[in-house]
Amino acid sequence: MLLLDTCTLIWWLAQTEKIPATARGHIAEDVEVCISVVTIWEILVKHTSGKLIIESGSESVFDYMLRQIEAVDFRRIALSDTDLRHLPQLPPIHRDPFDRMLICQAIERGLTLVTPDPAIRQYPIRTLWL
Repeated sequence: MLLLDTCTLIWWLAQTEKIPATARGHIAEDVEVCISVVTIWEILVKHTSGKLIIESGSESVFDYMLRQIEAVDFRRIALSDTDLRHLPQLPPIHRDPFDRMLICQAIERGLTLVTPDPAIRQYPIRTLWL
């Protein structure tokens, strides 16, 4: 099972050419691709702050993102308290709280995190990009 990070989801929905062919193939062929509520949260925060522009027409960005995720048949997953148990043990390689939560989910659930971020690849999780 795959877990897409925020930029990977955004690129999958709007700019797939930014994702390497190998990763694109795994996403397209994988039985289950997951999107964390953490990713949706990060998109909403960045959009609200003006750091990310999302053209959602007349619908809210929240509703738009949920519709887009459903349209590509990705599974949404919640952040659970058991996911967070790994947070105190994570080395301070990456300071972004959203990425740290995704790392915890990948550890807890045995997911492969699809990300271009080299800092994330230093954690004890499976990653996919090239």
